Amino acid sequence: MTKISTYAAHLQTLANFRVNREAASVLGNQLATGFKATDLSYFGNDARRLLDLRETIKRREGYIAAIDRVAPRLTAYDQTLGQIEKLGDDLSRSLGGLNNVADLAEFAPRLTQMIEDARFYLNQRFGDRYLYSGTRFATPPVGDIAALPDLPALAVSPPTNEVTSPTLPAYDAQAPGSSADAWRTEQFVADDGRTLSYGITSNATAFQDLVLALRHARSAVNDPTNLGIHLGNAKAFAAAANAAIRDLRGQLSGTQATIDRFRSAHADTNAFIRSQVDAIDKADINEVAAKLIRVKTQIEASYATTRQIASLSLVDFLR
Repeated sequence: MTKISTYAAHLQTLANFRVNREAASVLGNQLATGFKATDLSYFGNDARRLLDLRETIKRREGYIAAIDRVAPRLTAYDQTLGQIEKLGDDLSRSLGGLNNVADLAEFAPRLTQMIEDARFYLNQRFGDRYLYSGTRFATPPVGDIAALPDLPALAVSPPTNEVTSPTLPAYDAQAPGSSADAWRTEQFVADDGRTLSYGITSNATAFQDLVLALRHARSAVNDPTNLGIHLGNAKAFAAAANAAIRDLRGQLSGTQATIDRFRSAHADTNAFIRSQVDAIDKADINEVAAKLIRVKTQIEASYATTRQIASLSLVDFLR
């Protein structure tokens, strides 16, 4: 009976040793990585939920990355629009001070610079693409405004001479003709089922009116005998352009606020989901350390018992 008891105790000790050694390995990995396991089978019924939560985090991180790519472009739009708005305001003030041929002569060099500035701002680039080119990313959208002919001395006001998609305005680098790409703004997916359009094209009515105001002003310089008609046209188109440019900046601010809200919502949701993921797969380091100490103590006890049994003589073992 003693022989059987001793053998059974030895087998139990070996079994305990194996169990504790495996537990020590698991606990050691948890202590090193901070996670309960890397093998999903460890989590049983929570494995599917864990996969779903991780996929949701990844998807929302993708939306945040898309927003982060778009946000600097919107800032670039706002900065250039600010300069174009100043140009329009400057033009309106200058037009208000023109009363005679002498004023026109003094204004002419400044007008030439304004025309060049309008082309410069509308041909601004961000990275490898032109901001205002629609989806013709590699194509500068605005041609030589200064090379366009003077306008006839006919009293007109907006929307006269404005064009709509897909027709290209006279100042477009690819005019005359039409191009849907020149009018098409960019889009990106900001959330599940939410695609947002953003951007402004050089063909926007605000810019058409600004260029027409500049051309009417130049026509006044070149045809002073019809100063009143040309100047009246220039003022009308400049006023329309300035109002439309302010509207564009307002719309741009709205778009910026919208994507900021999406970004905050994604970040907040991911923070909440990560807390759920952590509750499933993150190890409590203090608890793990305490368990590891207990398991090591049990392993050491198994070693001691094994050494004691191994030291018995055959006669002692068989008693």
